Amino acid sequence: MGMFSPYNNREEWVCTNDHPLWSEQEIEFDFQSMTTIFIDEWVNPGRTLSHKYFDEEPSVFALGDSVISFLDIDFSLYNTILNDYVSSNDAIYFENHGCELLDCFIDRLYENGIDHLYFYSLNKDYFFNMRLDEFKKIMYIDPEIIECIHRFIDGLCGMPYHVEHLNEKGANAVDALSDDINILFSDMPFMKEKHYCESIINKKTHIIQGCKFGKRYINNHPLSFCVTELSKMIEANVIIKRCKNCGKYFIQKQNYNNDYCNRKYNQKGQTCKDIGASLQYKNKINNNPILKEYERAYKRYYARVTNNKMSTEDFRLWAEEASKKRDRISAEYKIHPSDQLIADFKHYLGNK
Repeated sequence: MGMFSPYNNREEWVCTNDHPLWSEQEIEFDFQSMTTIFIDEWVNPGRTLSHKYFDEEPSVFALGDSVISFLDIDFSLYNTILNDYVSSNDAIYFENHGCELLDCFIDRLYENGIDHLYFYSLNKDYFFNMRLDEFKKIMYIDPEIIECIHRFIDGLCGMPYHVEHLNEKGANAVDALSDDINILFSDMPFMKEKHYCESIINKKTHIIQGCKFGKRYINNHPLSFCVTELSKMIEANVIIKRCKNCGKYFIQKQNYNNDYCNRKYNQKGQTCKDIGASLQYKNKINNNPILKEYERAYKRYYARVTNNKMSTEDFRLWAEEASKKRDRISAEYKIHPSDQLIADFKHYLGNK
């Protein structure tokens, strides 16, 4: 089973059965069924490493559906909150209001259904830089006190990494969570090279007969996952289209050409596919007075048939002749819009 992250170029080969891993999100792609498989995992936290174990009960989605769903998310509220939060980057202001701001920020993320961005929010430069300024003082603290502080800050993403480097305690003390913030701190001297716990990296894999191996990808950032799955969508020739009704992206299924998605469009539970064609036709009629007049006449003549005032054959002959005249005048109207053309066509149809 291989795991690869586009951001850190790390690939490992391990067994799926009860082998400790420290990754953020494991995914596997199955081209036969055109699915993306999310591997569920449970965590056994250590002091500086979180060992994650696969239970092999994956969540399966159609290939590309996760990316499309991510694109549907409205980030406007998140950006507003984050911009307000980052703008208040004065140390004194943060000291007086930091906890209040953070609690409010996190609460609003959860209330508005974007809790999956919580981790990302904690990795913004402002939030970590403020912490780094404070934790520089740790360099001058007694080692016993440092160990106590470790217990307090181990739960903060990436902080053990910074603390160990600031105290020059060596490469092997670095925890795996450093990858989470690498792209945000790549300009810092101690982020130029990555180091991992050799005892974990070099641990021999226990091979189990019949164990299924496959290539899996580590993604520790929403953008990392999107890039990974998008590359697989391109590899599998997945067709992405924009719905002509709601304007959102969707995936064309099984080479079936369709211009409308399956998202719910109204409170009645109808989807864009259910009502898309009829809505488009109505909009087309409303924007073309020639078609609008023809529709009025068509309904009037059809009512005569249902009331037995006109035969079906006579209606067919009328509709055949009227539709030809409609198409000719409609094409002429598009080139040279004229009220006289509308009036002449209304007179021909008998509309008032």
